[in-house]
Amino acid sequence: MGEIPQGRAALAVKKIEHVSDQILLKNIFEAWVGAVKEAKRTREYFARLERGDLDDDSDTQLFGQGEAKDDVSSLPWQAAIKIFMFLGIIDLAHCSQVCQSWKVITQTSVLWNKMDFYPIKDWIKDNGVTYLLRQYRPYAIHLSLRSCTNLSWPSFKSVSECRNLQDLNLSGCAGLTDEYLAVILENCSSILFLNLSYTTISDVSMRTLSKCCLNLQYLSVAFCRRFSDRGLNYLASGKGCHRLIYLDLSGCTQISVKGFKALSIACNEVQHLIINDMATLTDSCIVALVAHYYKLSSISLLGSPHLYDSAIKALVQWRKLTKIKIDGNKHITDNSLKFICRYCSQMRILCITDCPRITDVGLKFTESLRNLIVLNLADCVRLTDVGLKHFADGNSGPKVRELNLTNCINISDFLLIKLVQRCTNLTHVKFCYCEHLSDNGIELLGTLPNLTSVDLTGTTMQDQSLAALSTNSKCTELIISECQDITDIGLQKFCHRSINLNYLDVSHCMALSNQSIKTLSFSCRLLTYLNISACPKITDLSLQYLIGGCHYLRYLDISGCVRVTDVIFKLLKKGFRKLLFLKMLYCTKITKSAFDKQMRANIQCEFNNFAPPLWYGYDGLGNIIKKEEKNQEEEEEDEDTELDEDQNQDDEDKIDDQVDVQNQEENQDEEQDQDPE
Repeated sequence: MGEIPQGRAALAVKKIEHVSDQILLKNIFEAWVGAVKEAKRTREYFARLERGDLDDDSDTQLFGQGEAKDDVSSLPWQAAIKIFMFLGIIDLAHCSQVCQSWKVITQTSVLWNKMDFYPIKDWIKDNGVTYLLRQYRPYAIHLSLRSCTNLSWPSFKSVSECRNLQDLNLSGCAGLTDEYLAVILENCSSILFLNLSYTTISDVSMRTLSKCCLNLQYLSVAFCRRFSDRGLNYLASGKGCHRLIYLDLSGCTQISVKGFKALSIACNEVQHLIINDMATLTDSCIVALVAHYYKLSSISLLGSPHLYDSAIKALVQWRKLTKIKIDGNKHITDNSLKFICRYCSQMRILCITDCPRITDVGLKFTESLRNLIVLNLADCVRLTDVGLKHFADGNSGPKVRELNLTNCINISDFLLIKLVQRCTNLTHVKFCYCEHLSDNGIELLGTLPNLTSVDLTGTTMQDQSLAALSTNSKCTELIISECQDITDIGLQKFCHRSINLNYLDVSHCMALSNQSIKTLSFSCRLLTYLNISACPKITDLSLQYLIGGCHYLRYLDISGCVRVTDVIFKLLKKGFRKLLFLKMLYCTKITKSAFDKQMRANIQCEFNNFAPPLWYGYDGLGNIIKKEEKNQEEEEEDEDTELDEDQNQDDEDKIDDQVDVQNQEENQDEEQDQDPE
């Protein structure tokens, strides 16, 4: 064939480009027309609301329903499977009864690889579990029975017949016994992930683990308090659990130093260790536990108040930790930060919260950290701008993504200036109750290019700084709870430019009214979480606005909205189709009878119609309580509780003294056992 002349080829290319441009313009124009029509319908709906043209029985849907068409069946097979993968097991069972094509789709094995019964934990029984497991047991790889308290032997027997199980979650199963667990583990030899937290297993189950679980990599026995050191000795002497990578011992306060030594020998491949809520954990326990954990990369010690700097040194020395969490400790000092930064230069997540002895001196050592992306120093009240400046100027300043300085009351606008200059990759920031931050400093946060989440709870910010935050169009989460100076003007300006917002908390902003909710509903259509509790000016009209604009809302908190009435139940019948959780505490004008009769069954709800507590700042009619009256009533309540608090404090001090004495005795015993050299 002859070659096409160059002129013809160029003409053909121009025609193709012209046709492509015409199609593209047509698609853009159609999308624009659809958006304009949607906005017009929404405006008309809001106008009818304000005029009072909508009666209680009128339809609140903005879009026509149309005729039902089975578009899913006409999709490519993989696309249809992808859609059905978003459904739970009960929804899949219902879909299988719709039509023949849907039944074929729901029989696909990949849809039953992961079976999670937690969403239906309150009413699922043995017959439902056994039916599904017997029908789809060859496909079950991930199975969760978390918090399913109504299950007994038939269900656990069906679990033991799922021979391909690799991930099993039995957390909170009240019916689980040592015998049932033994049957499961003996038949399901491929299990890699096992969660037994909040169960009543004993040393017998520990012995079963040591015999059967040769390939186990993940084990959680958090808050299982019926096994003892003997059970941990079984792990050390048996063949199982020697390949553990993840181990959770949170809340197991019965474990002594001998038990931790046995664990150190049995599970020396552990890389991730969780030991939260252990009030009995001492330095000797840590030293014994990590003696053979040379591969340890992350550890969590939240709620362990009796650890000292020596424990942290033993923990981090000669180990390449990348993640460490410590919380609620009054003994840890700047020396712990010194050890962490010296031995763990590749640290990525550092959380040291509620440790009042951490100061600016310790933060100076963080300059050497190279790859830190998360820094949480909440409730370290002695920190100032000087110490945090050292961190911002360090190697990790430009790399950090999440920064939490909640209740660091000494920081000021100077720190925000430094953060904007150095920490340009920040995506999440929390400055709750940092009272020295002003509008001028908060405005600078809007210039951070990658910021998506901001928490300024309890600050003195005003409308000016709130409007300035909207300059960052990437912001999807905003929490400004207890910011008393925020009004409708500031929130309206923010919402106009924050079309991607999906999480908003404006609770206890008592100056907000229906006008700001109207703007929010029209502008922020992707909203899924909204908290407007303790906003006494909010009425039923705000809820009607939300129905008209926020179609994806899943969580709504209107606690303390004392002007909301029983009309909300009629609105729930017409809108809020995707709502999953509704909180209505201290709603004085909502009656209990209407709640019992008209509340939708598919919504999880918390409700009472008591008068708002004093700290809300207003009474059951929405009238602001004067400070003098409020202080007088609070003083009367404080007098009644002082005696109880003093007694509780004395009990806590006695426990602390006993633990400290025990720690000193253990240290003396170790010194005596050591070689004279």
